[in-house]
Parts: sequence; C-alpha cells; structure tokens
Amino acid sequence: MAINYSLSERAVTVKNPTTGVREKVTKLYAKAQASGKMTLDEFCALVARASKGYSASNIKALIVILGSALKANAKISMRSQLGDFGFFGHGLTSNGVLDAQQFNTNSDIKKVYVKWAKSSRMATLVGASFTIVATQAAKKAGKKATKQASSEIII
Repeated sequence: MAINYSLSERAVTVKNPTTGVREKVTKLYAKAQASGKMTLDEFCALVARASKGYSASNIKALIVILGSALKANAKISMRSQLGDFGFFGHGLTSNGVLDAQQFNTNSDIKKVYVKWAKSSRMATLVGASFTIVATQAAKKAGKKATKQASSEIII
C-alpha cells in the first residue's frame, strides 16, 4: 500500500538567486489524494477483525461513546489526552472587536468546534511509499468524458 498524491501548480514569489529580485514563478507541489472513504461500520469491522474478541457493534458503541465524551469535555474546556491518538480539545472563531466591553458572545463567537492535536506518533508516517495519481479535477474530467462517450450510439 502506498500514499497517493498528485501534483498541483501554485504561483509563488521567490527571490532570484542571480539578480536578487523577487519574481513570481509557478511551482508544483504534492497534494495527498484519498483512494476512497471508509464508513464507520466498515472501520469498526476492520478493527473487530484485528481485535479478536470484540464485535463490530461493540467497537462502534465505544466509538460513539468516545465521541460523546470528547464533545462533553470540550464543552467544559477540558482537553482529553488519548495516548497515541493525541489531544482533543476545543477551538472557536470569532469577530474581532476594538474593546473588550464591545464583545458579545452571542453575536461575536461564530463557531465552536472540537479540535485534534496529533501525538508525535501520529505526526509522521515514516517509511511510507508514494504513488502519483491524477488530480481530482482530472478524475472528474475523465468521468465526464466517459459518461459522454457512453451515451453516444455508434452504428
């Protein structure tokens, strides 16, 4: 198994080493591409096969309970440290105000969410191999072309 990636163009400003002048260039950067999506039920079945003794429904129940506990802790500003998974806590986004007296939690806090800070073990996938794949845009264009071609009738 390998990690899929595609190359994506981005315009960046760089300093020309010869002239010292900053100029815009286009560079290619690697972008991770998913090979699919696993549902919660599929994930629980995978974990159950590896665990020998716990059913997929037991695993799913624990994950649902874990999610509820993480959300409850975030609501009281409590971080949850879950070993190799890392820390789960809370985050928020808000409008900026010029004076603390002007801040209104009902209108100025825009979003509250659970955030994850990975542990050092989750931070890197040492020893991974890589496979280059088409970009999402190229995949969509290919599907559209295939769909158009399959709707044409050749006599």
